[in-house]
Amino acid sequence: MGSVAKFRSEHQMESFLYNNPEIIGILKDTSGERVNAAIIQQFPTQKGAGGKGRIDLIALNSDEDLNIVLKIIELKKKAVKDDFLQLKGYLEGLNEDNSWKAGLVSFIKEEGGIDDHDAIDDVLP
Repeated sequence: MGSVAKFRSEHQMESFLYNNPEIIGILKDTSGERVNAAIIQQFPTQKGAGGKGRIDLIALNSDEDLNIVLKIIELKKKAVKDDFLQLKGYLEGLNEDNSWKAGLVSFIKEEGGIDDHDAIDDVLP
């Protein structure tokens, strides 16, 4: 029997998830047909304090009621205990109007099939 290999880098983890979207979840269309989760790698963003950053992966999938769910995935090779400041900064940046938020809204519209502005607000964190 083979052994489980460890990821050597965050980039390897990111590539693995991107190439195996069923691990992140399944996106269903309005008829309930399964399609792979829509994923963006290395999404540029703005932190709440104004600095720039990159979110490792952003994905859309569906819950059991076919509601669109946005997943923000920040990968770490080492264990994370209490330091969520990087992710917190990204979430704060999504609360402001900027080109990165506009790009995310565009992704939700295109991949999630959502045109209603209120519905998009429900998907955003």
